[in-house]
Amino acid sequence: MKITKQTESLLVVRNSSMSTVVVGAVVLLAGILVLLYSRHTVGIMVVGLGFAIAGLASLLVARDLTVTADRLRATVTIRARSPLRSMNKTVAIADVDRVTTDQLYAADSPSDIRIMNTQWSKMILVFKDGSYVVLDREDGKTRRLPGGAAFTQGADRTVETALAQFLGVPLVVNP
Repeated sequence: MKITKQTESLLVVRNSSMSTVVVGAVVLLAGILVLLYSRHTVGIMVVGLGFAIAGLASLLVARDLTVTADRLRATVTIRARSPLRSMNKTVAIADVDRVTTDQLYAADSPSDIRIMNTQWSKMILVFKDGSYVVLDREDGKTRRLPGGAAFTQGADRTVETALAQFLGVPLVVNP
């Protein structure tokens, strides 16, 4: 996610999966071209069909997410769009309980526990009524764990920290 606009009263955070759309379109196009020029060879047609299905699946899971926090209106608006569904949700800033980051780590090698690779990391906006919205999910970020304790570099948490500070809620990092 990236902060696309920040003023005294407005914070806009956006996560666009444009790379997923581009890769999906290229793979889908490659699959269609293989199907068209396969000369009815079954093996090549299966490969082309596989490419086409993989490209279509990539296009269907692509998501554009925008979170707008407005202090003047005291609201947080979450807009998520994808080919399969869309969501528009507006809540009061007072209804936001916290910003949470969940992470799952795995060691590169059992002998060196200081260097861990994150298998996945996701940022969640949790509301006071217990409901939540997953804002971002990332794979494969590297973290260093000196002495076995979780250590997060400042650059990795800028969006989460900025959002939590803007909303006036705690940032909870679950290692």
